[in-house]
Amino acid sequence: MLDYAVVAGALLGEKVNSLLNFDSLSGYASILGAGLALAALGYLIKGWWGSFIALLVGGFLFLYIKDFFPF
Repeated sequence: MLDYAVVAGALLGEKVNSLLNFDSLSGYASILGAGLALAALGYLIKGWWGSFIALLVGGFLFLYIKDFFPF
């Protein structure tokens, strides 16, 4: 049963990685949409500070997914 979860996680990771790319206009739109959604969610939870923290964490995770960090 664990095998199904592992395969589903790998497929979801590939889908997210291929969606957040810089190759097409839809890639730019999805990156912008994800940033706006994070900012709105953070603003609803904690105000302007929550929006800033959500964008900071989202930017870090995006750069980590794209392998811009050496770790």
